[in-house]
Amino acid sequence: MVELRTVRAGESVSYDATWRATRESTIATIPLGYADGYRRSLSNVGRVLLNGCEVAVAGNVTMDMTMLDVTDVPCAVGDIVTVMGRAGDHLITAEQVGAACGLSPYELLTGLRQRLPRVYG
Repeated sequence: MVELRTVRAGESVSYDATWRATRESTIATIPLGYADGYRRSLSNVGRVLLNGCEVAVAGNVTMDMTMLDVTDVPCAVGDIVTVMGRAGDHLITAEQVGAACGLSPYELLTGLRQRLPRVYG
């Protein structure tokens, strides 16, 4: 995670103001976007793992960044976010991510770009 920001109720996040805070919220920015293969269709529907919790994508996925609503999760800049795979006792599968954005897991995985770090376990 590269940034944390507080937004007030009613303020929007990302392009086209497709997500608005319903309460004072904390938004994290991660350096991952559709140029990495994280699909724009995950805007406002994607889920990732952060510090043992599942958190939601907030707003539109941009070319190089994705915003997350981390309001209820203790976190700090530098924390690791898992977009697919296992983090502690939690798991987000390629099938789950593909279903959220309307793709088969194979389509999703073959679309991941080289600049995206991979950890195999």
